[in-house]
Amino acid sequence: MKKKIPVFVLIVALICTIALSAMAVETAPVSDASFGTEPQPLPASVLYYGTIEEIKQEENGTISRLRMTSEQYGEYILNVSEQTAWIDSGNLSAADPADVKEGDRVYVFHSAIATKSLPPMSNAFAVVTNIPMDVGCAQYHVIEAVSSERGCTMITTDNGNLRIVVDQDTVLSFYDTDTVSTMEDIHSGNSIMAWYGAETEDAPGQVHADYLMLLPEKS
Repeated sequence: MKKKIPVFVLIVALICTIALSAMAVETAPVSDASFGTEPQPLPASVLYYGTIEEIKQEENGTISRLRMTSEQYGEYILNVSEQTAWIDSGNLSAADPADVKEGDRVYVFHSAIATKSLPPMSNAFAVVTNIPMDVGCAQYHVIEAVSSERGCTMITTDNGNLRIVVDQDTVLSFYDTDTVSTMEDIHSGNSIMAWYGAETEDAPGQVHADYLMLLPEKS
């Protein structure tokens, strides 16, 4: 009987050791690295391209909502307000919302924040009509920084991932007005519509603006 006691003690000790090890694994703190990289900031806007299925209007005739469908993006509802810009891409000008019809295919630059409903719903920043081709179509951006380099104005946007070159060949304008804008009107925080060609493969990407339209400041 006495010879069996040490074996029993060893078995109990082994069980206790395994239990303590399991507790240590369960309660050990998780390092920050296990969560991966820090979340990226939201983009200033998200592009939706599709067909207008329904236009909802208020009693005074103003457009308040667009219900849209897209093969790539699915169904979406875009809320329209006085802050929404209407752009005629082909004519490099503001568009008349009254000319927009159900069945039209348009670009809508909308907020990155959307409801989880089906279909999702978000606020439209700019509705772009009259799109002759994807290349060179008006693009919505928010200016993050402005600097001067070699006689050119460099606009940084898209969370630092894109630089827009503005020079003497770039035509500047204000939204829905005949007043001509100047380089001095370009500031950080401004919303713009920009027409440009292909982006360079450098990081950050760089484009030359052929036409740049300053949008009204958001209230």
